[in-house]
Amino acid sequence: MNRKYRIYLYCCFALFSCAKIPVQSVTLSESISREGQRMHDLNMALLNSMYQEKRQKINDFIRNDYTPWFSNEIVQRITDSVDVKKDLPQILSRALPVLSAQISEKQAALEASRAMLVDQLNADFLVYQAACNELTYLLKSAVKVNDADRKLFNQAAALSGKPINFDSLNLILDRFIADKGELGKNIETMHKSIRKIIKP
Repeated sequence: MNRKYRIYLYCCFALFSCAKIPVQSVTLSESISREGQRMHDLNMALLNSMYQEKRQKINDFIRNDYTPWFSNEIVQRITDSVDVKKDLPQILSRALPVLSAQISEKQAALEASRAMLVDQLNADFLVYQAACNELTYLLKSAVKVNDADRKLFNQAAALSGKPINFDSLNLILDRFIADKGELGKNIETMHKSIRKIIKP
């Protein structure tokens, strides 16, 4: 009797340990994967739109704020011994490269920060996509999730640790654009602030 009871228990265990996965689970998993692609595309479009606006904001800042401030700095440094009418071309030839450098360096720093965020979004999406593909594969093959598969799910859940806060990014970029201080320090501060919002 004991032997029959054990066989019965093994059969029950084997029967109940095999979970049935509905066919709709595969369709749902594929839909989630497609939705993830759509959300990734929207994030990229939002990021690119935000940075396009910031590029224009840099141009406006240089034209409306920095140039008048810089001109005032030049005027204050002109001594009485300088003949402004005669020396104006030379003064402008020294001032224009400074203005051009300010524009190009701010634009380059802005682009570098955009590239850093794009890399982070793409890396997160690749992990998400790999997890979705593996999940779909598991559902199609109706294999139970074992410890190795749990690692994949944990990896997908971790992604970068936290999503990008676009409001914080907007404030960081606005501060960078409007700062008239030392450009190298401003770029470093902007990059550190952006790293803080994308790293856990």
